[in-house]
Amino acid sequence: ENAGIHYVERYTLDYIALYDDTPAGGYVFQADKVDSGKRLLCLRSDAQYLLMAEGEMQPDFTAAELRVVTALPEQFDVVLHTASGAAVSFTQVTDGTVLHCPEGDAFDMRSPVEAAVHSDG
Repeated sequence: ENAGIHYVERYTLDYIALYDDTPAGGYVFQADKVDSGKRLLCLRSDAQYLLMAEGEMQPDFTAAELRVVTALPEQFDVVLHTASGAAVSFTQVTDGTVLHCPEGDAFDMRSPVEAAVHSDG
């Protein structure tokens, strides 16, 4: 679906191999097989790979808060979608920013992460 980590498929396949011994490209998340005694971490990137949103995900693909990771110095405007279907916007997001979902809702980790370099104009 995408070119992989840093646009190099081999990096992605090596990363997957750390956690899954199935043949490359064969991993499919199965909520019913998640070990409830272990944390489930999710990493989602925007389409341009400007940043990554990471956080602890529930088996229903939701997360209450996410931390932004980026190697770029710019500030970003980020849009995330919630399980209730709402779009939540954050401005001037930088590396390490923690994004909290509105109370009573959770981020839908199946939805795309939208990011753009912040502009004051």
